[in-house]
Amino acid sequence: ADGSFVLNGKRGYSFTVRTDETTIDSSSGEAIPDIVLKAPSGSGVVTPTTTIMEETGLDGASVNAVLGLPADLDPTQFNPFSEDADPEMALAAEKVAHQVMTTVTAISSAVEGTGASSDDAFSLAIASVGDIVRQKGEAIADDPNADVTLDFTNTDDIETITNRAVERVEETGVGDADSFKEMASTLVEAVSNVNSEINNAEDLSSDDSKALFSLGSELNEQVKAAAED
Repeated sequence: ADGSFVLNGKRGYSFTVRTDETTIDSSSGEAIPDIVLKAPSGSGVVTPTTTIMEETGLDGASVNAVLGLPADLDPTQFNPFSEDADPEMALAAEKVAHQVMTTVTAISSAVEGTGASSDDAFSLAIASVGDIVRQKGEAIADDPNADVTLDFTNTDDIETITNRAVERVEETGVGDADSFKEMASTLVEAVSNVNSEINNAEDLSSDDSKALFSLGSELNEQVKAAAED
């Protein structure tokens, strides 16, 4: 009932989870189909943050630094919906998770709307975010005190991710590059606006917070329709 599961098998393997139309995000109440999340071997949770770890090869500390998460949060084990989870840390983690997924799924919806399959579009979108996170994570190795935080409400940071997505569309032929480029500036503003609203959530259970967390789903529908047009 709470989404937990146990897999018995050989040790040392990572996890990949695919959602479908029956998958409901408990923090928004919205269905979230066609999302692929991953986690390293030994993980107790599968989340957008663990997915970025798998995409980039970065450790949890580096990803935390880039995403602006608390340094003492273990991305591979922390469940914000656990009964004993620290409320402030849980809210911070869930906000970041929604901002990451708003960005990824908006790009994915736009690419899909230009003619790509949902699987290819999502893979391209999460890889584009991963590319930028990896760049920032690698900068930490050169300067541990460097400010490498990726702000998903900042239009400059969203534009950097979107530009990388344009490059990937051109490199891979997934979707139509010209159509995606036409949407890019509008997409940047829209994603920034939604992610800024998500920052206003004050808890994980109130109707007001659920309404804020559901904005990403509404944006995806609008983006896909615009791209198809």
